[in-house]
Amino acid sequence: MISMKRRGETRDKLIEAGLQLMLAKGYTNTGIQEIVNQAGVPKGSFYHYFDSKESFALAIIDSFDRNHLLKIRRHLSSEQALTQGNTKTQQQALSQALPQTLPQALSQELSQELPQEALFVRDDHKAACCSTASERALDRLLAYFRTVAQEKGDCPSKSGCLIGTLSQEMSGQSELLRARLAQALDGWRAEFSQCLKLAQTEGDVRRDLCPIELSEIVLSGWEGAILRSKATNSPAPLHSFIELLPRLLQIS
Repeated sequence: MISMKRRGETRDKLIEAGLQLMLAKGYTNTGIQEIVNQAGVPKGSFYHYFDSKESFALAIIDSFDRNHLLKIRRHLSSEQALTQGNTKTQQQALSQALPQTLPQALSQELSQELPQEALFVRDDHKAACCSTASERALDRLLAYFRTVAQEKGDCPSKSGCLIGTLSQEMSGQSELLRARLAQALDGWRAEFSQCLKLAQTEGDVRRDLCPIELSEIVLSGWEGAILRSKATNSPAPLHSFIELLPRLLQIS
């Protein structure tokens, strides 16, 4: 049992180190030796868990996407929707969301890695990081963007969005990574679309465009703001996006 736990910890260290390095330097400029040095593990451990640098990047994307998708759902969904439901059903849905190009055993492993408590909002974090069910859908959407902007702080050049960063770099180099990155963005867009659809029924968002079209505009605008923020090393583009978004979405 201890041995299994330690093996899991080693893999997690590698993924965390790789995530931080690729977020700062990209895929090409991040070397395997640099990854194992930062993780503090032998180089042989890398090849024990990953067949290649590409498969390693795929694991990083999976980890980042799972965590960020949960963050989006915590902000955009009502408390009841988050705390109800069957854990097995949610894990099956997560497994089905993984790319079909992955071996079945790997997809099952990735879907089971997420601890059960991560599928729900912990009581001690609800007030601090999550919107309440009493807020309107548009308010919850804006709260999500404000939270992410706050997390990036005053030096966005050191952060950015892993999915956006790798999409720009790797879409023309690896079809496997390109497909997984596109899938992550599609998942985020779907969450925005559901929230915007509810906001339309509440009378807070324009109805001349369908939720899918609006969510595409929102996602593209946000990713663009992150890119501009990183290029200028200023949070101003993020704040401008958040300030202008209600004016773009609300009924005139």
